[in-house]
Amino acid sequence: MNPSRSSLNILPSLRTRQSGVTLSELLITIAIIGILAGIAISNFNSVIPSARHETAFDLMNFLNRGVQHYNQVNSEINIATASDTSDEFAVLTLLKTRDQAAPGSPYIPSEFTAISSSDTEVVRMYWTGRYFKAIPEGTTGTGIAPAP
Repeated sequence: MNPSRSSLNILPSLRTRQSGVTLSELLITIAIIGILAGIAISNFNSVIPSARHETAFDLMNFLNRGVQHYNQVNSEINIATASDTSDEFAVLTLLKTRDQAAPGSPYIPSEFTAISSSDTEVVRMYWTGRYFKAIPEGTTGTGIAPAP
């Protein structure tokens, strides 16, 4: 007997499952990635101003340590405050000067450069007559900031 094609089809046809990702799985994955990216970006944006703020205050402390060291070796710095930034630059020049008779001078590296700034988005420093003090971000006023 010659088997026909229809007689070979005794077993029910097995439905083959296609492998892959459904559209709903793909959309859920994209939504989860979007939520995680939003959280990461918001956390990152809050860290940047904090890091700039800490860096500025580290710089202010660095300058004040130079002033303190100068005052210990020499006499106290006698540079009066001014309405512009000339007093701040005079103090920086004094701290960057190498004095052969004074051990440990210069009190700050001579490579350190600063600019006069009134940008309210940057922490600036001003000379009080005895030490440097910070002008916080968002506050008006002219002071010195590290050169970019």
